[in-house]
Amino acid sequence: MKLKLIPLLAGAIAMTLAAAPLATQVVQAQSDTGTPSQSGPRMKGMNALNLSAEQRAQMQQIHAEAKAQIEQVLTAEQRQQLEAAKEQRQATRAERQAARAQGQARPQGENRERRGPFANLNLSAEQQTRIQEIKQASRQRMEAVLTEEQRQTLNELKQTRQQRRQGQQQ
Repeated sequence: MKLKLIPLLAGAIAMTLAAAPLATQVVQAQSDTGTPSQSGPRMKGMNALNLSAEQRAQMQQIHAEAKAQIEQVLTAEQRQQLEAAKEQRQATRAERQAARAQGQARPQGENRERRGPFANLNLSAEQQTRIQEIKQASRQRMEAVLTEEQRQTLNELKQTRQQRRQGQQQ
């Protein structure tokens, strides 16, 4: 019994030590912004819109509903693959952040693949169509939450992002 307990205890300690730096980053990010931590260019753009608390809540609700609808379109196996890919992205992101914190640049040979989260799920044409419909409907619902000024800012952010992508491709 003791022999089985020791590896289990060692594994639990290792998991705690591995998760501690990530947990502090989440807490720190939450205290900096006052909102749940979400990183990346999309959230930076959302911060530029100066959403009210009510608008943020509506956006989160729309996002949660769209995510649930998309998950219903996927098979159980596809949902597992999507979750595994999410965990892999989070681990990769944590490694990059740790490397940046130590002053290391991204390795020369490392290219970021810009494929969507559904790229490796072998979606049927029907699934792809349904997911695109869900995404489009949620975008429209989110834009309806915005004021005219916020919509204009959003359009400017989209144009800037599109120009940046075109510059990276050349």
